Amino acid sequence: MGTFEELKAALAAPGSDDIVLTGTIQVTELLPVNGEKTLSAQGGGLTRAAGATSGLLAVQPGASLTLENLQIDGNRAAGAASAALVQVGAPATLTLASGCTLQNSLVQGAGTTGGGVFATGTGATVAVQEGALVQNCSCTGRGGGGLALTQGAQLNMSGGSVSQNSAANYGGGVYLLDAGFSMSGGELTGNSAASGGGVALFGSAVDPVAGRAQLSLLGSARIAGNSAATTGGTEVGYGGGVYQAGGNLVIDSPEAVVEENAAAKEGGGLYLTYYSTSPYPEGILSLKQGTVQRNTALYWGGGISSREGLLRMSGGLVAENRVLTTEETTASGTFYGGGGISAETATGFGGVGQVELTGGTIRQNSAGGLGGGVYNARGRTPANPNDRQTSVGRMAFIMSDAALLYDNTAGTGGDDAWNDNGVMVLRRSYGPNSQGQPFAGWFTDDPDHRYTVGDTALAPDSSLLNRTGEELSSLTGGFAEDSAVEPYGLKAVWDATVPPGPGIDSIWLILGGLILLFTLLAALLCCRRPQRDCGCRK
Repeated sequence: MGTFEELKAALAAPGSDDIVLTGTIQVTELLPVNGEKTLSAQGGGLTRAAGATSGLLAVQPGASLTLENLQIDGNRAAGAASAALVQVGAPATLTLASGCTLQNSLVQGAGTTGGGVFATGTGATVAVQEGALVQNCSCTGRGGGGLALTQGAQLNMSGGSVSQNSAANYGGGVYLLDAGFSMSGGELTGNSAASGGGVALFGSAVDPVAGRAQLSLLGSARIAGNSAATTGGTEVGYGGGVYQAGGNLVIDSPEAVVEENAAAKEGGGLYLTYYSTSPYPEGILSLKQGTVQRNTALYWGGGISSREGLLRMSGGLVAENRVLTTEETTASGTFYGGGGISAETATGFGGVGQVELTGGTIRQNSAGGLGGGVYNARGRTPANPNDRQTSVGRMAFIMSDAALLYDNTAGTGGDDAWNDNGVMVLRRSYGPNSQGQPFAGWFTDDPDHRYTVGDTALAPDSSLLNRTGEELSSLTGGFAEDSAVEPYGLKAVWDATVPPGPGIDSIWLILGGLILLFTLLAALLCCRRPQRDCGCRK
């Protein structure tokens, strides 16, 4: 097939068809796709004609389109378009298969989303498979240089690459608004945006109607080398790899990695905040398995920055991330920190954020300012800065003895952690940990400096977050607090959900005593029966 009119008729026809192009076709108008179509080329593909401003393909409701072994080119050198190269309605399916390349699209307009692909509505599905490529596409509107999905649409990526795309505002690679993205393979690399260089996720985490906003990094998913820029849109420099405002982000594979991304302000790897226009605004980030490593930020959170969200780390690794020093940047001041994780309630947000660490490892991160491993704080503009109940915001950082935090460095204070006017709770369980040690050394660089049962405990804390706890008299493993303010405090508490019980050593003593007792009782009973030979002598 070699003419525009032949292609137009074949795509619009109902039914199934494998359409093979024999060369490159100049597309002058948007082509509707009906039925089940596979489009490929024997060299060449589709190119937006000079002067055309529409998209090229529109997958209609009820239809499916597979693109393989062809190029679809936006011809950005000839001018900008008003819509993405390929558009997907609901319900409809688009598959970018091996050998398919979407490239060179420039979409302009204040309300536009998606440079390469735009899909919207529940039932609109986009699949990116091994060997597919979306590259050098841009959007100057809301977001999504490479792909944009909204209102219940779903993106499934099992391979391929989304690279070197850009957005003036959010989501250089992928933009999601109340939409889902399951990434089990492939990579997002070299994308850039004002915020969310790799991915931007907006939406509700729990709303039963709009609660479709979820990004899942599974399998061998890789988000690497993306950047959140210093200039551009309305919100600049947040989330080099991922910008998350509301919704759910789950990282749950030992092979999944977020690495070598950069943010001009916060969250070199991942930035977590809330979505103010949603009735359920809190964002939830769950790191279960996987690695966040070698990311950088200028101000806060080289690896992860959390503001007014819920960060749960039950496994995985946060390592070798950095907040830059003043020698590496022209930024003034040194009160920047959280090489691994920065957790802070932003001034004026008016909510309560929380970080819960029940597993995983935070190590070898660095900050030019405070808190090489972790920086924890809350906003400082309530009517009474020291009032736990009426403050504008409160950030709670809770860490159990199954998580590891060590070998981090900071230029100003708190190599492993710095607590600034927030609530930092180090929660320890009764008895030995899983390795048989008295307690895990999650707050130390040196195993000789672990907090153990013999350390001095002060009066119980009265805050709501730590009502039954014990306050530490001192910590020696790289933890520090800001002495210029009245802090909520650094606490260590017994786990109130687990009743006190003996440790392993005590259990063996009890078992040994029981065995000895039963042995003596058996001997006494035997001696009361002279007809039995049990060594008794009358």
